[in-house]
Amino acid sequence: MFALLAIVSTAVTGFMDPASSKYTSAALSHRHPRTHLVGNHGLGGFLQAMTLPLFWEIVDRSVGYNVCDVALTKLSPRNRENFHKLTAYDLGCGIGRFSVALARQNVKSIKAIDASEMMLSFAKMLTYPHKIKYLQENVVDAVIDKCDLVVASFLMHELPPSGHRLLLENALRKLKSGGQMLVVDADPDNTVLSRAVIDTMEPFFDEYQASFVDTCKELSRIHKCHYAYEKIDEGRCVVWILTKF
Repeated sequence: MFALLAIVSTAVTGFMDPASSKYTSAALSHRHPRTHLVGNHGLGGFLQAMTLPLFWEIVDRSVGYNVCDVALTKLSPRNRENFHKLTAYDLGCGIGRFSVALARQNVKSIKAIDASEMMLSFAKMLTYPHKIKYLQENVVDAVIDKCDLVVASFLMHELPPSGHRLLLENALRKLKSGGQMLVVDADPDNTVLSRAVIDTMEPFFDEYQASFVDTCKELSRIHKCHYAYEKIDEGRCVVWILTKF
């Protein structure tokens, strides 16, 4: 109860004074104020974080799978057989959905990064705090050490092209040989989101559709990674698998 009251108090404070957080100025230059500062911070962030577990439960039941679990099956056999040896980062972790999937596989080390204090507060309550280290940083240029695995789930379509490039370069240069990056996101050949939803809630979706695939291919070449792309659910969800040579 006291933890919940503390979160509510922080949410209201953030709502009343959004500039009070260092993550609402230059650090969030790749976020759109209409959806992200309101949606992920302050009172709006509290309400969104509170409802996300139920939202994803409904989604999983409706489609019949957990997209994070499915994405992990796309890792190389070597990495799947050695989860217990992997060091991993979850960028834009939100309430910790992908981090939980990693923890269930007994991944050795998981650092989960998000700019939203609200999302991280709920992640710490709802997931594996003894296995996952949560960090509040701007995801596009977060501090990443050499690692075996980087995951990003439903993050890229919320960033502009400059954010895609910064995040991918930052992650790919830190992968060890044989390390992999999994990027799970909406299918660029979208058949689910309506034009009205995109126009009102997803200000970067058109740019994501137009440029992310090419950016991903280009940076895979530059950073000597094998590029692979699979549709998990036609029109809904895809995964990019980038493997360091």
